[in-house]
Amino acid sequence: MREVLKKFIVFEGIDGAGTTTQTELLYNFLTKQGYSVLKTFEPTDGFIGKTIRELLSCDSVKKVENRTLLYLYLADRYEHIYSAQGIVKLFSDYDFIISDRYFFSTIAYQGVNDNIDEIKNLCSVFPYPEVVFYIDIPVDVSLNRIEKRGGKKDIFEKKSFLDSTLRNYQDAFSPIPSSAHYFSLDGVLSSNTIAKNIVEHLYKIYGIQ
Repeated sequence: MREVLKKFIVFEGIDGAGTTTQTELLYNFLTKQGYSVLKTFEPTDGFIGKTIRELLSCDSVKKVENRTLLYLYLADRYEHIYSAQGIVKLFSDYDFIISDRYFFSTIAYQGVNDNIDEIKNLCSVFPYPEVVFYIDIPVDVSLNRIEKRGGKKDIFEKKSFLDSTLRNYQDAFSPIPSSAHYFSLDGVLSSNTIAKNIVEHLYKIYGIQ
């Protein structure tokens, strides 16, 4: 049976969904309530994670095979979870750990150009978070937010790719262990309304208010 990491909370969604915003808002809320919280993200800021970010933001990624990029994501996550400074080792030091993206993103994004069932199998070595918040937005909203954000777009920020990613996400969340919780949130709502909904869900699980 797949391990579920207690009090490990993950935010997921396509580009522009607001996962980073909600990670930050929940982190601020929990710390103000007196909880010790680790806020993290994927790709990480480690050597492998930085390499991934560099590849995604430059033309050199065109020279990298899809499978190579997939294995980089898996290696970065393995370090994130199982290294000496990884989540599993640090968990006893915190009341909660919140991550902006996790293996669901790998399944949804890398599954566009690769075998999604094989990717799911490769990701099965990683523990399941106790809570997953999926921030659901239409692709046109995603592209509009990306455009407003400005800056150079990465290889994933294209309509055809995001259309496929959106479909893959539903596959990424199946099956969900009985001891874990999955919530789909309307990402078109204001960030404060979404944050309030998140706290309401966490209250039912942990008594947080």
